[in-house]
Amino acid sequence: GISLKGLGDHTITLEVRDGVPNQNFTGKVTANVTLVENNIHSAVVSTIATKNYTYTGKPVDVLTDGSLKLRDDLKAGVDYKVVYSTEDLTNVPTNSGTTVKTGITVSVQGLGIWGEKDPVGTFYIVPEKFEKLSVNVDDYTLKYAEDPNDALESIKETVTVSLNDVELPIKDFFTVKTGLSTKRDKITVEVTAATSNKNFTSGTATKTVSINPYTGNETITPPVAFVSYANGLLTLTNLDGAIATIVSLNGKAAARFTVSGSDVRKAVTLAPGFYILSAGKTVSKFIVR
Repeated sequence: GISLKGLGDHTITLEVRDGVPNQNFTGKVTANVTLVENNIHSAVVSTIATKNYTYTGKPVDVLTDGSLKLRDDLKAGVDYKVVYSTEDLTNVPTNSGTTVKTGITVSVQGLGIWGEKDPVGTFYIVPEKFEKLSVNVDDYTLKYAEDPNDALESIKETVTVSLNDVELPIKDFFTVKTGLSTKRDKITVEVTAATSNKNFTSGTATKTVSINPYTGNETITPPVAFVSYANGLLTLTNLDGAIATIVSLNGKAAARFTVSGSDVRKAVTLAPGFYILSAGKTVSKFIVR
């Protein structure tokens, strides 16, 4: 075997050994080779400068400025990929403190013949001012017979928060509280960051909305009426006060009565045949065998 020591240009010479009979070859042959390093570190031309990125609610993209450069003959996804010390590139690391920041390391991971992983920079996601947080909630109209105190939970479920028009997740990130005014005609919504949320400086965001009285204009869906006949038993649901009739195909009335109650079961004896059962606007056809 041939061993080459050191990077750079090398000359390899192959010649017939003296004193050894060799009828096939005479003389010698030489070749020049250049030994290069396949460690990905040698392919990095420029790295990423240390930089702070203020939290925006969107993932940080440190590659957009083009400061990271590798040799032109290497292709991303084939010879290397950019990796990070964390998968979360959106939020301030939860172990960041007020004085000591936790950085996110950017590395170039070699692929194929390009081994190793080379750190190429560090960046930081730092908190935004809490006063820039927007609390979004609309005025609330009471439902029929709904007390304003009961509306507090309903209003809380409609609250959203955003930063520069980017809606942020509330669960696990924020605490939302609601309070009723003395006159019971307004509700104050108070939003604070959860203890684990390092994306904002400390603070409280509030918004006050009005409670409008019940107007009586809400659409109330009427209950679905239902009629059926099986095994001598007639069932009528949500037809209280309606007149129920059973008529055979020849037009002869087999039964007629006023429904009393929202869920009525009435025994009716019918001869075998085809019948039409109607009650109010509900009609059903059935066969007695």
